[in-house]
Amino acid sequence: MFLIQQLFVLTEAFSLTILGVSPTPSFDVSQSGFYRIHSLVYNPDTLDLSVVEAGVTTGFDVVNIIVENGICASLDVHGAINLMIGNRWFCYFFNFYHRAGSSDAATVNGFVNDYNSFASWKKDYIDNNSEIKLFPNPVVNDLKNFMLAPPLN
Repeated sequence: MFLIQQLFVLTEAFSLTILGVSPTPSFDVSQSGFYRIHSLVYNPDTLDLSVVEAGVTTGFDVVNIIVENGICASLDVHGAINLMIGNRWFCYFFNFYHRAGSSDAATVNGFVNDYNSFASWKKDYIDNNSEIKLFPNPVVNDLKNFMLAPPLN
C-alpha cells in the first residue's frame, strides 16, 4: 500500500523559487507580485522534502530530484498564476482598465510570459495605461449654456 499525499507549493512566478508549502492552496503573502500555486502529489516514503529551503530551492530543483532519482511523484510545474496587488490605487487602476474592456487581450498568464519581473510589468503597465479620459465632461454643458445665455445687465 502506498501513502500518497498532496501539498500545495507557492513560488515566485518568474524564477519558480519556492516561498511556501501548505496542505491547502492558501497562502499569506506580504509583497505585491506574480505568484504560482503548484500541486505536488508524492509518496513521503520516497520523496524527502526536508531538502527544500524556502527562498532558495526552486520548482525546477524539485522536478530534478524526482526525475534523477526515479521517484514516483508529480509537480504541476506551470501552476496557477496569481497576481497580488497590495497597493490600493494600483489595484483600482488595474481593475478599472480590465473592467472597461481594455483593448489588449492580456491575461495574467500573458503578463508572466511577456515580462521577467513584477517590477518591469508594473512600470510598463502604468506607462501604457496612464491616459485617463473622464466622461461625461460636465463642463461642456455648463459652458454651452453660459455661452448661449443672454448677457446680464
